[in-house]
Amino acid sequence: MRIANKKYLKLSIFGSNNILTQNLVKKLKSNFKINIYSRKKINDFKFVNQYHGNIKNYNTFIPLCKESKIIIYTLFINKPRNDNIKVIKNLINCINKSVKVKKLIIISSASILAFNKNRILNEKHQPEKLDDYQKIRFQIENLLIKKLNKTKKLIILRPTDVINFNNPRSSIHNIKSKLQQKGMKGIVYRFLLGHRTYNLVHIDDLVNAIFFFVKKEIIKSYEIYNVTSDDEKNIFHKLSNSYNFSFILPKIFLENIFRLLFFYLRKPNPLRIYDNTKIRKAGFKFSFKLKNLL
Repeated sequence: MRIANKKYLKLSIFGSNNILTQNLVKKLKSNFKINIYSRKKINDFKFVNQYHGNIKNYNTFIPLCKESKIIIYTLFINKPRNDNIKVIKNLINCINKSVKVKKLIIISSASILAFNKNRILNEKHQPEKLDDYQKIRFQIENLLIKKLNKTKKLIILRPTDVINFNNPRSSIHNIKSKLQQKGMKGIVYRFLLGHRTYNLVHIDDLVNAIFFFVKKEIIKSYEIYNVTSDDEKNIFHKLSNSYNFSFILPKIFLENIFRLLFFYLRKPNPLRIYDNTKIRKAGFKFSFKLKNLL
């Protein structure tokens, strides 16, 4: 997977000033000449070429597509979400007109399949119901698959819940605090969490997955990969042992309760598992395990 003279290859990143973009730039800076688009100037990125402007304007894309061999797209506009469609159409047009761009790596979301009735979800499954956020994510994927020139390689990464211990708002802190609750409240939390499946991926694993596909060539015109490192069954059963807690009801009993409850509430099945077999078969190795982090 080595790229000859990769220091002389240019790579463009469309991303906001968040920990994912920062870690990604640090990972890539020694191997590539980096162009980056962000809404505002990022002071820490003095060693990369920065571009700013209206992302909804086609001309904003031109300098980043002009000389880059690979484009990484991590942006998502929360309000108004429909703007994402216009931006992606501009991105597609720019890449299709570019002689240089050979590959696009885009971050999507595993939540697209959240309402699928299957317990174990892989990349072949289709969404059965979509909320507004999921609908836009799925539209973006379909636009890219249908409209991007087939001579360009498209890699769609679908991460599950991205955890980051440096971010106090990360869900991992909420999980850990509930598991460590004392008294009856703690018993209830550990009982419920012990029978629930969480699908998590450490932010460093997501960065490493992007870097992996920057280097790796794919045969087909596009590929979709679930990115989730929590593939261990009954992981909270294992974790509960460290808190000296044994479960009161058989697991299968609570599984059925969960299914009935969330079906009634029209919520995603909390016992769903996102299968990461495909990305592991491609050669990617996850570095972090949830049981070690907690």
